[in-house]
Amino acid sequence: MRKMTVFAGKKFVVSCLLAFCLLLSGVATPDAEKRGVSLAIKDKSGQQVGLYQESHALVISASNYHNGWSKLPGVAKDIQAVTRTLRANGFYVETVLDPTSAELAAAFDSFIRRYGKKTENRLLFYFAGHGHTIKPKWGGDPTGYIVPIEAPNPNRDEVGFEDVALPMQRIEEYALKIHAKHALFLFDSCFSGSLFSINRAIPENITYKTAKPVRQFITAGSAHETVPDRSIFRRQFVAALKGEGDMDKDGFVTGAELGEFLQAKVVNYSKGSQHPQYGKIRNAYLDKGDFVFVSMTQRADPPKPPKTETPASGQVDPTVEIRFWDSVEKGGNPDLYRAYLKRFPNGIFVDIAKVKIKELTTLPSSRQGVQGPGARDSNKQAPAGWGERRLASGSEPKQKPLPKTAQLIIRSNVSGDTVTLDGKNMGPTGPDAHELTPGKYTVRVEKEGYEPFETTIRLAAGEVETVRARLESTAPNYVNWRVLKKIKAHDATDWWLSRSVQFSPDGRTLLSANATDDNLFKLWDVETGKTIRTFQGYSGRVFSVAFSPDGRTALSGSFDNTLKLWEVASGRELRTFKGHSGAVYSVAFSPDGRSILSGNNHKTLKLWEVASGREIRTLQGHSGSVWSVAFSPDGRMALSGSRDNTLKHWDLASGRELRTLEGHAGTVRSVAFSPDGRSILSGSDDDTLKIWSAASGKVIRTLKGHTSAVTSVASPRMGARHCQGVTTIPSRSGT
Repeated sequence: MRKMTVFAGKKFVVSCLLAFCLLLSGVATPDAEKRGVSLAIKDKSGQQVGLYQESHALVISASNYHNGWSKLPGVAKDIQAVTRTLRANGFYVETVLDPTSAELAAAFDSFIRRYGKKTENRLLFYFAGHGHTIKPKWGGDPTGYIVPIEAPNPNRDEVGFEDVALPMQRIEEYALKIHAKHALFLFDSCFSGSLFSINRAIPENITYKTAKPVRQFITAGSAHETVPDRSIFRRQFVAALKGEGDMDKDGFVTGAELGEFLQAKVVNYSKGSQHPQYGKIRNAYLDKGDFVFVSMTQRADPPKPPKTETPASGQVDPTVEIRFWDSVEKGGNPDLYRAYLKRFPNGIFVDIAKVKIKELTTLPSSRQGVQGPGARDSNKQAPAGWGERRLASGSEPKQKPLPKTAQLIIRSNVSGDTVTLDGKNMGPTGPDAHELTPGKYTVRVEKEGYEPFETTIRLAAGEVETVRARLESTAPNYVNWRVLKKIKAHDATDWWLSRSVQFSPDGRTLLSANATDDNLFKLWDVETGKTIRTFQGYSGRVFSVAFSPDGRTALSGSFDNTLKLWEVASGRELRTFKGHSGAVYSVAFSPDGRSILSGNNHKTLKLWEVASGREIRTLQGHSGSVWSVAFSPDGRMALSGSRDNTLKHWDLASGRELRTLEGHAGTVRSVAFSPDGRSILSGSDDDTLKIWSAASGKVIRTLKGHTSAVTSVASPRMGARHCQGVTTIPSRSGT
């Protein structure tokens, strides 16, 4: 049995195996294999009702675990079967085998960046490997993880596991990040899904199904069930695509039909031990359409001849053709493809067979990026009983010995960069090819002041591949910055002015806390610059304010040692959080709005539960007052900035300090994560901002230009490059 740990999360839950497959259409040229073939969807009358421009698949297999997890030998066979099916049906397939944590994330990022931006594409993802679930120590929904091969067993090292495993929240981000119209995820594992809603209603019109965007998910079972290493789910999935899943016999297999088929078949063949679930993402903009396959049974039928009293010659049982084709594919021999063409001149795979014959009889040196023939006997006979005559020995053109190496060209959009292959320095990018032995490589391109680029590629003998890295600058572009509006916050001359400001999630309003003697903070209209509301109720100065992720509530921290939760629309105080023994200098909401962080002048941070006001955990380690706190985008980590001139990176589940970031020469007044969580921004009394690598804790760049302390920094939530910071400095004019 595969060890498939059950998990269920509020937003996006996935267990071990991500399986996907897309069916259809032959290829016309070798170039088509690179981009994934286009596919026109036609109704019974022959009218085109939908179109997929390209079809791409990412196949990821993790089986050779070595740090406390059992190996999964069955995964390799599943990957081969799925990959063979996808390629036979015209998909451009990329495979990543036994990825590490970095390779796993890079594979998703790179694939979506290259193929997920075209709206008329369809993408499929197949991950085969272990999965695991961890329940938060302070309550709430469990978090599921995809497990890379180097991850430790969480029963022995939970913190180390969380450091390298890929959380399911990241998979949800990928699903939402895709611009392609249709994406289908199948999970060959068991869990109860709250990312998607179980909905069996199928739109009547195939036109509607193809026109609307959708993100669909199918699991192999529900919570507390197990998946055998010899997968029933995978076998029935392949059978469905070969035509058995066309429930209403209209010539199409939709995502909903596929879910119904798998639910019925897997329950039956597993003798009730697996109960597949299926549905669509809980997003009103991405749950209207339906994934569409063209049934292979439909494609197997040739155009109908004029009606006669006897069956038309040439009509064959499609299952015979499919078995024949599977054997041809395994042989990899041009004679076998010719045998197929003779036996099935109007078959499903005619176009593919012609391309394969061309590939296998053309010298590898004359083609770029196309894998040459394998080391199989080119004169091998077709299987007995097929009635095909073997070509005479020597009838094939004489071929040169096959190459034993591959070539890789790495280009980028900058000069002066550095390329590393599996950690080995290869010099700068450029037009010259690197001659490499076949295998898997991690390609990394770096330059100081730019976000590094990383991807994983697998090379076969004779291939010539090109990787094009795009590096984005981490430095803000100040050239076109100008003052849009000045807001006069308070009539006071205290140096604490402009202590804390934050925009609402919709950008229309602004909160400001100026730590003045009036003990209040204000809500402003950004467009007019006028005060909307004043919040009162403290017995001490208000140092910090924050909006909740939905903008409906606000949080504030005060010199009176408390935090307060407010209703923004009415200004009503909802709750007071007590527990600090000193002034609360900084507050922040978690991304899901369920938890909050606070930092105080007694060198500690506190993690709280919003719903109950309960203190969850106290984080200790600074030697000075904590002036700033921030959550990571996934809510698992936290940052703090202190009077001890350092930043600290924390794991919230355990309260463990991950690392200390040293480099500032003054109090760290403000900290923030980049939207992807890979970089950190800090502002200090030393009049500088610094950009740091979250992974290594090293400074990427120091930004100079301020003439006074930088008390607030921010990183945009979406859109522009990260770390285009917004800064505020102390101002005696109150602006």
